[in-house]
Amino acid sequence: MAIVESEKTAVIAQAKLPDYIWLATGSLTEFKPSKLNILKNRIVVAFPDLGGCEKWQKATASLNFPIIVSEYLEQHATDAQRKQGLDIADFL
Repeated sequence: MAIVESEKTAVIAQAKLPDYIWLATGSLTEFKPSKLNILKNRIVVAFPDLGGCEKWQKATASLNFPIIVSEYLEQHATDAQRKQGLDIADFL
């Protein structure tokens, strides 16, 4: 299972990477424990937009189950891409 911010990104990612079930939070700030607890028996990878990784990592720290927050975009993006706040759909 994979989580992204935007509904549009979830649809694009589902088409490109159909091995995952893609969910969207609707915004950076909606990635919060009260909404994530339903996923506690799943293997979940979160793909925040550029600039959102640290916030999502902090949100997972208060959970009593793991959610992996991917740092892939942060590690591979250029400064220009970071300024634009691109998401995984922009790289697919």
